[in-house]
Amino acid sequence: MTRALSTEEPCAANVACTVLKASAGGDPFAEPNRALKLMIRQRRNSLFYASTHSLLTSVIATCAQAGVNALAYLVALQEHRAEVFRNPSAWLPWNHTEQLAPT
Repeated sequence: MTRALSTEEPCAANVACTVLKASAGGDPFAEPNRALKLMIRQRRNSLFYASTHSLLTSVIATCAQAGVNALAYLVALQEHRAEVFRNPSAWLPWNHTEQLAPT
């Protein structure tokens, strides 16, 4: 394997630059980096274990992974607080809409 010479393209020695060129200019690491930043923020916030901020961050991340509108989910939990306390497993982000359907 040959090393890039200074007379060659300056990007040839940089692996990240090569990856970006291969991916047509888009950042192939954007999605994993976003997830890592969220985990790093969560770890930093865990210093304040069970704080409201930490709990909300976790709920919002779960909603994002489930493809649920986090604001609508949190509003539904507040509007149906009594039902949530009676049956919490029915009010998870991925299945709470079944409880909202008219019967």
